Amino acid sequence: HIHFFDSSLHAPKFLLERFVFSYDERTRQCGYVSAVDADPDDELFYQLHGAPSGVSLHPASALLTLDESLVEEPTIEFVASATDLAGQK
Repeated sequence: HIHFFDSSLHAPKFLLERFVFSYDERTRQCGYVSAVDADPDDELFYQLHGAPSGVSLHPASALLTLDESLVEEPTIEFVASATDLAGQK
């Protein structure tokens, strides 16, 4: 017998509606975008949407980094998404 349990019942949710970061010139890092998923042992994958060239978001750790060319910009706005293993957003 094979028993299958759907363990991906919940979509990921960001901890904040809006994240605001400062740039660290030494590391090029801005910070982490944080989401949670109520399903046990679910992995989250992150993606940017509408971000200018030079803005990067690590797909697994959600670390946000910037190229030096963007440091002088007063504000950079974009959208990020978090997806779980079942493809829920």
